Amino acid sequence: MYLQLALCGEMLLLAGLLLRSHATGQAFDFASWQAQPIDSLSLGLLLVGLGLKAGFWPLHVWLPLAHPEAPAPASAVLSGAMLKAGVLGLWRCLPAADPTLAAWSTPMLLAGLFGAFYAAALGLCASKPKAVLAWSSVSQMGWLLMILALAWGAGAPSAALLTLLVLFGVHHGLAKGALFLAAGLAHDSRLTRGTWLVLWLPVLAIMGAPLTSGAAVKYLLKDAWHASPLAAWGVLLALASVATALLLLRALWLLRGEQRAMRRPAPRPSQWLPWALLSLAPLVLPWVWSPLREPLLAGLYPGAVWAALWPLLAALGLAALALQQGWKVPRRLRQLPNPALVASLWLTRLLRRPPLPEPNWQPDRSAWRRRERLWNRWLDRGVLAFSAWLLALLLWLGWLW
Repeated sequence: MYLQLALCGEMLLLAGLLLRSHATGQAFDFASWQAQPIDSLSLGLLLVGLGLKAGFWPLHVWLPLAHPEAPAPASAVLSGAMLKAGVLGLWRCLPAADPTLAAWSTPMLLAGLFGAFYAAALGLCASKPKAVLAWSSVSQMGWLLMILALAWGAGAPSAALLTLLVLFGVHHGLAKGALFLAAGLAHDSRLTRGTWLVLWLPVLAIMGAPLTSGAAVKYLLKDAWHASPLAAWGVLLALASVATALLLLRALWLLRGEQRAMRRPAPRPSQWLPWALLSLAPLVLPWVWSPLREPLLAGLYPGAVWAALWPLLAALGLAALALQQGWKVPRRLRQLPNPALVASLWLTRLLRRPPLPEPNWQPDRSAWRRRERLWNRWLDRGVLAFSAWLLALLLWLGWLW
């Protein structure tokens, strides 16, 4: 499915880029594309082509299937870097301010908001830690899509929205990369208590806990949301934070279950030390990088701290209640049908089926071999002279031409 959608996405992306180049007089640079208005067809092609890379809903169908099968380092790079390439492409290939983008901003904002909740709901039904983390990435891509939509609806996107887009991408790339590496570490070795404590740092960062990079980007996102026409729907951001926290708690619970099910040796220092440094980045980076440090400090007043904490506390309360009551995901929800996978397998079988029946004719190899020898003896008589005359004729015609 990944290969099928990747090829389709590349073709759609190429078609969109060719239309942008045609609209700008055969120019093929970002500055020309950003200065030229865009039409709905080009925008749709670029959105689908780059949205498949970014994993936006409803173009996310490959992500929850690819991550559980990929090695942990590949998943870390895939979720940490490649998904952001789709967002970067949309920002660089589209004009800064355009009526078409403004008209598409509200539907894209709603799609991002729905994707954040939809992915969280399906992620809670997943039974593999990396699948839950993949659904978390789909949910976080919904947040990035909301930032893009806010920039499109603002007419001329402000520097604050561009800064927010970059900061959110860096924050999510570091934290989610650390979580996928932790999933691989937990699969291959036994995590110690100290390792579990370090593991909570990227988890709390994505949850938006105070004093982390997540708190800084969530503070900037709330400011941008309240400055938009949808300020009255700000409570949805808080509910999405609760869903994100529940999803990550589910991933930690499944990782803990894997650790109890199998006995493994403790990880070597060469394994856990690089991962620990990456896990510390969401906590250390805001203090050494001023674009993150300023919103982090601005959100340390009591009201902002409580706004960042209560979704985490609500998620912890719901998780504790689920454990106390012994709630389990129903079997039907754990085995939900996947229409995209069914369509992918059907297409694969269709393409592998030969269009015509295979021939069963068996030629007489000895007879064909005798004919070949006769032709070789006949051609060998004057083939050298014939080739020389033919070459001379071609050179003479080329000289005359």
